[in-house]
Parts: sequence; structure tokens; C-alpha cells
Amino acid sequence: MKVPLRWLNDYVSVILSPVELAEKLTMSGSLVERVTNSGAHLDDILVARIENLERVPNSDHLWLASLNLGDKHQTVVTGAQNLFPGAIVPYIGVGKKLPGMDSPLKPKKLAGTVSEGMVCSGRELGISDDHEGILILDMVVDGDRAAEAVGQPLSNLLGEWVIDLEITPNRPDCLSMIGVAREVSAVTGAPLHLPEPNLQETSPPASELAAVRIEAADLCRRFVARVVTGITVGPSPAWLAERLNAAGMRSINNVVDVTNYVMLEYGQPMHAYDLDQVAGHVLTARRARAGEQVTTLDGVARNLSSDMLVIADRDHAVGVAGIMGGSDSEINPQTTRIFLELANFHPRGIRRTSQALGLRSEASSRFEKGLPVTLPRVAADRAAALLVKVAGGVVAEGVLDAGQSRVVPKVIPFNPAEVHRLLGVSWTAEQIVGSLEALGFHCAPAEAGMVEVTVPWWREDLQEAADLVEEVARINGFDTIPETLLRGSVAPRPESPGQQWYWPTRSTLLAGGLSEGSSPGLTSLRSLELLRTDDSVEWLAEIVPNPEPVRAAGGAFHPAAVVNPLTPDRQYLRPTLLAGLLEAVRDNLRAGEDRVAFFELDTCSYPRAGDVPVERRTLAIAMAGRRTPRSWATPETDLDFFDLKGVVEELLTRLGVANPRISAVTHPLLHPGRAADLQAGGTPLGYFGELHPRVAERWDLGTHRAYVAEFDFDALAAMAGAERAFAEYPRVPFAKRDLAVVVDQARSAEEVLRVIRAAGKNRVARVTLFDVYQGDQVPDGKKSLACALDLQSPDSTLREEEVEQIIGRVRKALQHQVGASFRE
Repeated sequence: MKVPLRWLNDYVSVILSPVELAEKLTMSGSLVERVTNSGAHLDDILVARIENLERVPNSDHLWLASLNLGDKHQTVVTGAQNLFPGAIVPYIGVGKKLPGMDSPLKPKKLAGTVSEGMVCSGRELGISDDHEGILILDMVVDGDRAAEAVGQPLSNLLGEWVIDLEITPNRPDCLSMIGVAREVSAVTGAPLHLPEPNLQETSPPASELAAVRIEAADLCRRFVARVVTGITVGPSPAWLAERLNAAGMRSINNVVDVTNYVMLEYGQPMHAYDLDQVAGHVLTARRARAGEQVTTLDGVARNLSSDMLVIADRDHAVGVAGIMGGSDSEINPQTTRIFLELANFHPRGIRRTSQALGLRSEASSRFEKGLPVTLPRVAADRAAALLVKVAGGVVAEGVLDAGQSRVVPKVIPFNPAEVHRLLGVSWTAEQIVGSLEALGFHCAPAEAGMVEVTVPWWREDLQEAADLVEEVARINGFDTIPETLLRGSVAPRPESPGQQWYWPTRSTLLAGGLSEGSSPGLTSLRSLELLRTDDSVEWLAEIVPNPEPVRAAGGAFHPAAVVNPLTPDRQYLRPTLLAGLLEAVRDNLRAGEDRVAFFELDTCSYPRAGDVPVERRTLAIAMAGRRTPRSWATPETDLDFFDLKGVVEELLTRLGVANPRISAVTHPLLHPGRAADLQAGGTPLGYFGELHPRVAERWDLGTHRAYVAEFDFDALAAMAGAERAFAEYPRVPFAKRDLAVVVDQARSAEEVLRVIRAAGKNRVARVTLFDVYQGDQVPDGKKSLACALDLQSPDSTLREEEVEQIIGRVRKALQHQVGASFRE
């Protein structure tokens, strides 16, 4: 809800600055999203009146204008032909800068006459595209206000402070200027001034000219209409168009603008029909008929269903109720009689219809939150009075009113002691009652210290005493409620990186198709021995993902034993998660599962000399079997190393680990040539690859290849980055080049890609390996890596010579750093 402060001042005198008022509203529960001033860039422009206008000697098109600036006078030379004495115009003096100008304005001699500044067009001010002549201010805004602003900065005249409020669904009353004014009055104590419609009705009665009916009482609670005749459709007066523009709405014509103005003022949507285009001069709120269609004001033909409410004349639907009117009865320049329709619709029906049609409007956003039944009658009188004011005509006698018209005020028994019980604040009963009365509640004393609170008609969201406590709290300001610490508990310790990144890691792996496993924290030497591949004494130390805890053990690395184990199979604190995961993989494969993919994120224990074991969070992954379920639609392929590598890379991306490095290694637990380790910032984080065939045989995995990974999660989480940098989508095209790089077979593709990125600097946006070739066209012991390079400059399209320079730089780096040659 955009609230122009100049408009708001019609209802409540705002003596606070816009920023102070925004703070007050926020602390009272009305969240202010932003405070803007549309005229801040016009502070150096002054409002001037042309006192005299005469031709410049020896010129047939230049004028010498004498300007009144309030406390001084200036003379300017202009070629504009739309000026006249008495016109109020914008003026900029010497030494000032127009919006968009790089340097201040200097004195300029035209036809031998020095100009002391200049008068400005709308384009020069940056407020319109008009540059045919000087902007005549008293034709843009109210003439009296323009005259009062002579000598003042233009920002005072054209600028407007606007507070943008985020209105919660339970407060539809604040989707109106008067609703916000009530809040401002309550928090500042300023008196409220509501408009008083001065209606002069004339014969014949409205009931002789038109009628309204309700046929779907479950969807329409009240239907109100006014008839205004003898109007003239035309442009709106300056004050009306200016206020609508400040509130974010476009001026259309005086009739439509009045309906929008009153909707913004009171929060009650309405629609003006051309009475002569309404068949039978009757409007009915009914359900749509099967197959019925209506063309709405946006020109779209919409198919309706029987659970939708429409406004219909005698022959057909003329609008979708509460959302948008139809195009066949809209106001046009020939319209002279207005059928002004206002109603109260059931919120659920409006919400359901809006979603089904994919159509939202200012009206539907208000109706779907629930509006009071009393409001249509109040807004109808105000709109009719304004129509007469801006479009002429007369108001027909009486108001057409169908449905629920009487509303019994809601009375809530309230004990002021509830404020202290729920808020812990000791305010007196007088303060509490005063807060409620400031919001428009009527409070009457009752027995035993109780107060009977009558809820105002515009607040249908309040149901019980706790709601009144909230009203008291917010109107006194949430910042006035003292802060107190919880008692009887210890403040939690800050989360470690491992705790912070536990849930993001878990959700990423689950989303990647893995299932979470959970194995016992105690294991046996027999299970650990199944991971052994050689006769090395330190074999267990070599499969730990991070050597740091091993070094802390101070000697041979042995798992920490439990003094009093419950069973021989659970005697040692586990130093690795892989034994438990491989057991789960084996059991699932034996049970006939085609694909098994597990992860576990839990603690492992490492002994320390002369001290209790240290616990480290560890992440392990184990997968085997088919890549996809057996199906006629997909080939039968098994999981491989790159499926596991993809999971690892996706996790690194989610955690935001900077510059991770994956390198081929030889690892005792992994298959020779199908093993990799992971490092970041020089810190070893773990390893992954295909399980060694000897280990797979020991675990009785049959013919399946298994792929495993184990990482020191505490070290990995310490490398994670919480912040994400947003990169704007590129506005210039890529230059695409392919490069076939011939290197030794032992050289990893990752190293080649790393050299290409470094040599290309910030011009290589993306590099992708798309082919590996080892054949007759490359020497023995070599391989050809085909890479696709996407080159791009952040601010301009790369020229061909620039592309060739980048490719040359990449080639030279590859030759020097990896001994590469190239295939053409």
C-alpha cells in the first residue's frame, strides 16, 4: 500500500518527519518497506512565475522572459513558443546542474543577450518525454498550490514523500488511506478528520431508474448501488490525477478515477457501469451459468464455471464479481448516466475465482482478505459526491441496497489484567483503555474490573480478548515492551561449522537420490579388517580421511576400545563410517535391490595419547548397482566413478567451498587408477573412488562395483561459505571456441581445465571437457582432450582479435605448464 503523505494529511496532521513516522508505524505492527521521495532530484530547480515576455532584439524566435522567484528576479532567454505572462514554470540558475548533466550550468549569450539560467521542459527535468515546450506547472498540478510554491524548490511542488506499507492479510482496513490515517492518529495522538459527503439528491428516485438483486447470498452478502445522471466524461482535475499517480495508479478519466480514488481512500472496490448499456437497468449478483463467458476490461474472453460469482444485467454477465468488470458496459466519452456498483463478497469465493482465472486486481486483493459489510454504503455516498464534483451531474434520490445491511457490533469482555499476564508489562487500566479508544474502540466499565469493549465496524479481524492485548501492545509500540532473558535455562553455545552445515549437507544428498544410513557407533576389529588391502602396519591410519587426528594419537593408530563392551562385535569406537555403510550395501544387494546409494553423517572417534578420544564429524558415501531402474525406456547401465564424483561436486557447490581441488591418487582402499582425493586451501578433506576389488570381494559384493567416499566433515564445513555472490545474467553474447589439447596420458583433465581457466583470467566464462581421444591421430602415451571454451567480456562483445589473443594466451600456458600440443 503506497501512502502519499500529502494526501494522508487530509485526514490526520502528520507533524513527524517521514522517517520518524515510518518508525512509529513499524513499531505499531504496520511494516514499512521503504520511504521514498519522488522529487529529491529536483531540489536545485526553483518554481518561477513569468512576469513579462518580450522578443529578443534581432531574433524572430527567441524570447526574453522576466521571472519572479519570490525574493528575487531573473532574466532568461528561451526559444520555447508556449510561454505567456503569468505562467508558472521550472527554473534552474547558473551554477546548478540539471538531472543527468555532468557540469553546472554556465551563463550563455544568445543573440547578444545573456541568459541567467534557463527554464526547463519535462524531458530536461527527467519527469516526462515532452520537449516541445517549457513545462507549465499550473497546468500539471493544482493552480493555487503552484502559485503558493513560487520561489520554492520544485521538489516541494512535484515531489511527494511516499511510505510503502506491507499490509498483513488480517488488516484489510489498512489497504486504505483512511485506515492508515486511523493508525497514525492512534500512534501520534493527532486528531482524525474524515471526509463528510455533502450529497444533494434529486428526483426521480434511484429505484425508478435501476435495481440490484442478489441470487447467490452465500457468495455476496451485500449489494449497494448509486445512480448519477447528467455527467460529462473527461480528464480528471490535476489534484485527482496527481494523487492517483503518487499512489501508483494511472489516471484514466474522471469517472474511473473517482472509483479508484475512493477505493484507495476507504478500501472499498467499486465499479462504474454505463447505465444505458446495462440491459434492463438491473444488476444481479449470481452464479455463472454453464459455459458462460465474459470479456473483461483487459480484453480477454474468460470462460466461467458455476462456482464463480458474476455481476449480470438482464441478458448476460457484465463482470467477474469482485475482480474485474466487463468491456461491454464500460465508461466511454458518450456516457451520461452512471450505475455505480459496490458490494461485499465472500473472501473465499473471490480467492478461488481469482486463482482459477489467473486474474488478480486491486479489487480482488482487497475482497479476498475480507471487508466489512458496512463499508459499501459509506463509500457509495463518498463516490457519488465526488462524481458530481469532478464530472457534473446530479445524484438520484436514495440508494439501492440489497442483502445484509444491519450489523450487530461485536462486544468482547476484557480484563485489563490480561495485558500483564500475556505481555509482562504493568500498564494501568486507564492506559490500556486509552490505547483501545485511540483505535476507535468503545470501552464501557463492567463488573469485577472487567471492561466491555465494542469493536469498531471496520475491524472484523478481532475475535477475543487476546486480540485486544495485541492491539494495546502494538499501539504503545512493540519497542516499549522491555526485553527479558529466559530464566531457568542456559544460553545455547554458538554452533560449530559442522553443526551449521549438517542440515544443508543432508538435504543436498537426499535430493541427489541418496538414502540416509545409520550404523552403530561401536564396531569390531573383524569388520575393520575387511577394509584391509595389504599387510601394512599402518593400514587403518591410511584410510582415515584426515591425517591430523592420526598424528595426534602419538604412535601406532589403533581404534579406541570400550572397557566394558556389551558384545564382542561392538567393542571399539569406530574410526570410519565405511564399515557400517558397506554392511548396509551388502545386505540390500543380497535382498535383491538393483541400486543402492547410502550416505551417513555422524561422528568417528580417534584415540589420543594419554587423553580421551577426539570425536570428528565424518561424512561417508557408498553406492553400487544400476544407475536407473530397469525399464524398456532406458539402457541398463551401472553406476560408475563419475556418478559419485557428480554427487561430491554438487555438495561442494552447495556448501560454497572455495577452490576445491580433486586429484588422482593411489589409495589402499580404492581401485588403482580410479581413486581421487579432495583438498581445499591445502587441507586434505578426504577421498573417493571405486572400492578396491579385494575389499569388494571380502565384503561379498558379488559382481557389483562399489563406489565409496569418506570426508572429514568438520574440516569440510570449516571451508564452507555462508554467503552467495549474485552474478547478473550476462548481457553480451559468448564467443565459443573448441580446443583439442594433446597431453600425456598420466596428465589429469582437471589440471588442463585449471590451466585454461587461469590463463583465460576473467574472459573464460565456462570450459567443458566434451571428448577424450586415444587413437591413431595422437602419439603413443598421449591423449587428446577436446575442450569447449565460452569466452565473454563482462561489459562488451569480444572482437575477433581479442578472442584470438585469449586463445593464444591459453595455448601458451598449456604448452609451458602441461607440455601440451594441439590438434587442428
